[in-house]
Amino acid sequence: MSSDLSHFGVEQQSVVLLSPTISPLTISPKLLTDVKVVPVEWRHRDAISTPPLAVLNYQNGVSLHGEQGKLTISELRPAASDSDSRIHEMAISYVTAFPVPTYDALGLNWNLTAARDNAREWLIETFLANAPWRADAPEVIRVNPSLTFRTDAAECNLRFGLVRTNGDPEVQPSLTIACNFHHQGPFDLPKVRAKIQDWPARKAELVRILQGLA
Repeated sequence: MSSDLSHFGVEQQSVVLLSPTISPLTISPKLLTDVKVVPVEWRHRDAISTPPLAVLNYQNGVSLHGEQGKLTISELRPAASDSDSRIHEMAISYVTAFPVPTYDALGLNWNLTAARDNAREWLIETFLANAPWRADAPEVIRVNPSLTFRTDAAECNLRFGLVRTNGDPEVQPSLTIACNFHHQGPFDLPKVRAKIQDWPARKAELVRILQGLA
């Protein structure tokens, strides 16, 4: 496996913020532009705003989903370069524009896919290996492992699975990995900003973990 995530397709990356005082009322196209969280030139594809939640989808693949106590900023198929991340900068701008007393938790997440020969067999052999119980057990036809690693900065949760392109049963399945770095608070504003800014280090940790499993 390479030293970055180029071996994989990054289907989505996201930032999740949890705080009782986060309000969906902040997820407004005009308001987010006025406070410079969203560039004025961005155009939204659709917007939903109801008392319990708000959803704002932009044409460039960036989305904001707000509900009372939770904000998710996500991006579909982000650029490969670590030097330019729209959603992490947006998250920092958001917490700066709409500060709250404390944040209960922060999530930095990536959803990955990889075309791999015999992906199902790879999952079975990687995570089950030659366990003694397999000798007398029925054939294993599916395995969807979940792993949690405790790192210095956060808990890293990985969920592995398979997906077929366009749902076509004739197409070789791809390996999928959902990664969540869970940072447990409470955090004040400077700390949550620093942890969001440190996202490249979490991505590097993900690379090291996946290299160890390869």
